Amino acid sequence: RGFYPRLAWTGMKQNRRLYLPYLLTCTGVTAVFYILMGLSVSSVLPQMSGGRSTALIMSLGSMVIAFFALIFLFYTHSFLIRRRSREFGLYNVLGMGKGNIARVLLWETLLSCGATTLIGLALGILLSKLAEAALLNLLHLQIAYTFTVSIPSLLLTLGLFAAIHALIFLRSLWELHRVSAVALLRSESVGEKPPRARWALAVLGVGFVALGVWFESFRIPVNFLFPLGLRAQGFYCGGDYFPLLPGFGWFLLGAVIGRTAYRKKQSLLPRVNAANPVIRFFSFCGRHSLLIYMLHQPVLTIGTILIFG
Repeated sequence: RGFYPRLAWTGMKQNRRLYLPYLLTCTGVTAVFYILMGLSVSSVLPQMSGGRSTALIMSLGSMVIAFFALIFLFYTHSFLIRRRSREFGLYNVLGMGKGNIARVLLWETLLSCGATTLIGLALGILLSKLAEAALLNLLHLQIAYTFTVSIPSLLLTLGLFAAIHALIFLRSLWELHRVSAVALLRSESVGEKPPRARWALAVLGVGFVALGVWFESFRIPVNFLFPLGLRAQGFYCGGDYFPLLPGFGWFLLGAVIGRTAYRKKQSLLPRVNAANPVIRFFSFCGRHSLLIYMLHQPVLTIGTILIFG
């Protein structure tokens, strides 16, 4: 009694370097989904100018987050399970049947789902209320504000991520059922197989890109559909406005090209001299791209103020 939960917990601790990014991703998308859903049904937004349009945009954004969460969590979990294939193969060789390994996977799914969903909901509740308070303070509105939790948003978040984790678990069972112990032992060293549906993804990608280009050719009378690429006349957008369409189409095409051309995880570019100063400079920028992205705007802003007053 308690053998499978302990084995699942031990496996997660021993592979924490693999599990931590996955668990953080689950927590983050749970929090973001609840924030958007909570804001879309907030009692504060209807009392603001343009609040109804903002609520609709938040609702559309939550649907986009749900769709991307399903895709991204499937991909990250498949990578995690692939890296643990040798471990499961050893379990099988040492006498554990696939049913026993399935129980270990079930407990790992329950532990990861429970922990990330609860922590994500706690963060989502806190941050959604902070966002509402920030809106009130920014607009200098005198509205009676009370701390409440949206029960429909809470239940919808619980149901959505419980369903996603259940689908991930069923996919893991399917992969486990299809392979033998020897294949599990060797699968970590074998290159990634190109997905069977890559041409279907390519067709979808081309269709989404074409649809996004078509959206740019006309305007609609309302402005709240701009996240999808549908804009009203006179809509102003900055240089970083990239709507879902055709952006998602480019994402699908990039995924197809990347998983087809680089399935062996080897660069197709010729080798370069790593000691070359130019190569070293661009390598440094690539390794620290997030830091450079975060610092370039304040640095440029301060520099512009100092130069032009």
